[in-house]
Parts: sequence; structure tokens; C-alpha cells
Amino acid sequence: MTKFAPLELAKPRTCRLGLPLIVFVAAGLFLIAASTSSAQQDDRIGPSRINAARLRWFQYKLVAGRILATSAYPEGMNISFGPSTTDTKRREHLQLLILEDRASIRYELAGDGEQLSIQLAESGEFSIRRMRREPPFMLSFTQPPDKPMSLVLQQDGKSQEFVGPSFWHLYLAAPERVGRELVPYLETLRPAWQLVAAGEQLERNLIQRVHQPAALRGEQWRTLVQRLGSTNFAERESAQRDLAASGQVVLPFLEDLDRAQLDAEQAARIEKLITNLRVNYEDTADRVANWLIGDVAIWLSLAERPDPATREAARRQLSALIDQDIDFDPAANEATREDQLAKLRRRILPTLASPRPTAESLVPPPALER
Repeated sequence: MTKFAPLELAKPRTCRLGLPLIVFVAAGLFLIAASTSSAQQDDRIGPSRINAARLRWFQYKLVAGRILATSAYPEGMNISFGPSTTDTKRREHLQLLILEDRASIRYELAGDGEQLSIQLAESGEFSIRRMRREPPFMLSFTQPPDKPMSLVLQQDGKSQEFVGPSFWHLYLAAPERVGRELVPYLETLRPAWQLVAAGEQLERNLIQRVHQPAALRGEQWRTLVQRLGSTNFAERESAQRDLAASGQVVLPFLEDLDRAQLDAEQAARIEKLITNLRVNYEDTADRVANWLIGDVAIWLSLAERPDPATREAARRQLSALIDQDIDFDPAANEATREDQLAKLRRRILPTLASPRPTAESLVPPPALER
């Protein structure tokens, strides 16, 4: 079992690398600079198949929206592949380093007016950069240790920058652009990530939580726990399925139950639910929604959605979070809404810290990662 920690080794043959486990940032999300073209990037470049496979010698996951890399390879690995020419006449070079106190990844691809780099520096900074000469395009994604991550996109002489404490802040600020430009490179490292689908589910879960407050969910869950002690087997099974279907958001509620008030059947089923729901301590739509429900910056992003119902949910949640009515009309025309949101950002974002993941919201893992 591997316990994650930045740039340390838990055991002689297990390396844990410098993409920090959880980074807390006392800042909201800011959208900076001008709008940029929505033209698609149709000729994306990437590592050759063999180097893509080598990059996956490290395992990547998202925890609290931060990218975490780990490797089970032994200490002392320092391997360089290339420079070599790919099928497209570009040259690529990959270097992997794992020492006792540091680790790094350095991938470079260049040629035909194109450049791509994927790097994990020994300092723990993770970055992806892509440049294209014609037509001009630039992408720069950076996740520094202990600081907000950023995504800069430049195209058609225009620039757009997104800054936030987590990938989910970036995604919810601009789902189409982040999904189209950044996600494919992240999924080069982990093809099964399904980040766009996870982001879409996260947004649905956030809206659902506005329409179904936690107190109401708690009453429903208490009823289901009572049914776990029913004399009817089918009813017990149904209640357990319904609790499991609630996802990881139900975990804090289950863990806080007074075991002395449960019979043996209820207690056994509750323990099974907790074990099954805890099994992978990675970001899930339930876990992240539970964390970000109270993040003002997230709801300012959702207030920009084209769907009026989403904008109305954002208005309701923003009013609840700052405990006062806000000057935002979800039914107003686009120009009016933009002006209202700009004023709201100037007024409330500088005074509010982005919520930190808590024990209740993130549901911490056992001592060792499973």
C-alpha cells in the first residue's frame, strides 16, 4: 500500500512525488484578460505511443482538484529516451528521474512549428505547455506547490487566463475551453480519467444540492437507516441500495451515526456501506460537490451559464452564502448579467476565502491509501 506525500519515499521501493496531496488556497477564482476565439484546435499533437506509455509509469489522480503523481518504481531510476524522431518528423525527448529525495518528469516534443512539454519539476511544480506557430496558439497550464493553478490560452491575438485553487475551479469557469484544450493532455497521462464527464456530473450535483438542502437529505437518510432494521429482507436490501446510490456525500452522515442506537443488522449494513464508499480516495462528483457547495467563486461561474435554471440556482446559492439579496437577475439580457456579475466579483471575491476541503466535506481516507 502506498501512502502519498510530496517528494518523499515511504518504503525503499515506493516513490511518492511532488504534486502535493491537498493544497489549500485562500483565494477565489478569477477570470483575467480578454475573451478568446472559440475556434477549435483541430490538429492537437501529443507524445508517441511508446512515450505516452512511459509517461504512465507514474500514476496520476486528482485529490481536492490537485494532480497527484506517484510511482512504485525503485529509487535510483534515471532514464533518458531520445531525442528521437516521431512519425510526424518531430523530435521528442523523455527523461524520468526517481531518487531518494526528489523525482521529475521532463517530456519535450518539437518540430514543424510545434512545441509540447509535460513536466514535473523536482520542486513539485507540474506543467503542460503547447505552442503552435501557424495559426498561432499557446496553452500554458501550471500547478505550483502551495499556490493556485493557472491556465493561459492565447489564440487569434487574444488571451484568456483562469486562476483557481483546483482543476474543478478552472473547469467550471470555462467547461468547453478547458474540456477541449486542456483535458486531452491530462488524459494522455491517464486515459480513463473521464474529466469532462466528471465535471458535468459535478455541476449537476451542485445544482441538485441547491434544490435539495442537506437537512432534507438527512431526514431521508435517517428514514433509510431505520429501514435497514426492518423485519422484511427486501425492504432492508432496498434501503441499502438507496443509501449507496446517494454516493460519497452520505459518508459523513453514516460515520456520525450513534452505533449504540443501531441493531446488529443496521450496524453491519452501515459498516459495509462505509467500506464500499471509501474504497478509492480520489475526487468524485459527490465528494467535490460536497466541498464546493459553499464556494462563492464556483457559483459566480455557474451564474454565467446559458441555462436560466442554472443561473437561478446560482443566484439562490450566492444570496444564501453571503446572507443577503444580491443584485443579479438571471432573466436579464446577457450584457446586463455580465455587468451585474462583474460588480459582484469586485465586491465579494476580495473579502472571501475559497473554502478549504474539510474532514466532513472530503471524507478523509484511512491512514494508508487503498
